Amino acid sequence: MKKYLPLLLTLAIWLALAGLAHACPMCKDSTGTSESNVTKGFGHSVYIMLGGFFGTLGIITWNLVRGIRR
Repeated sequence: MKKYLPLLLTLAIWLALAGLAHACPMCKDSTGTSESNVTKGFGHSVYIMLGGFFGTLGIITWNLVRGIRR
């Protein structure tokens, strides 16, 4: 049990601090219970931007790895 104590303590502190995190007003509105079209659109636009970023990053990485292997 002593072996896992630092891991469990770190996890407990991490989860406690996550509850104290503050979000911007638009992020709070997008996760609220009143799901209007504006908040849904805002949420979808964030997902599209993240998808585009990670997609571009993935394509670049894939081409670099493929070029190095050749």
